[in-house]
Amino acid sequence: MPGDNRYRVVFQLDDDSARRHGALLQSIANTAAELGAGASVLVVAHGPGVRLLTGATGFTDQLADLRAQNVAFAAFAKTMSHQEIPASALLPGVDVVSAGVAEVVRRQHERWAYVRA
Repeated sequence: MPGDNRYRVVFQLDDDSARRHGALLQSIANTAAELGAGASVLVVAHGPGVRLLTGATGFTDQLADLRAQNVAFAAFAKTMSHQEIPASALLPGVDVVSAGVAEVVRRQHERWAYVRA
């Protein structure tokens, strides 16, 4: 992930509410802008939150804009399996992680700031 590691933030998303998605994306955009181009920002989605990363909740353009600002997105593989979401259904640039909550824990262990969406 790009960034100078001065600021590293991981957001955890497990909700499929369009209202929450919109608020989260605005918060991420604000955070990325405030922390600057050198910041590393990652959104880990699991459970119902994975729907955001398929474009099913209507935020495709906002996600693309954030990706262009080096915000990274990751979906939990087990959720995808349970919800029968193929990797091909994810928006371009979305990574798949083996364990959503474990990925958040790993990042916290590496001293990333944690935000629950």
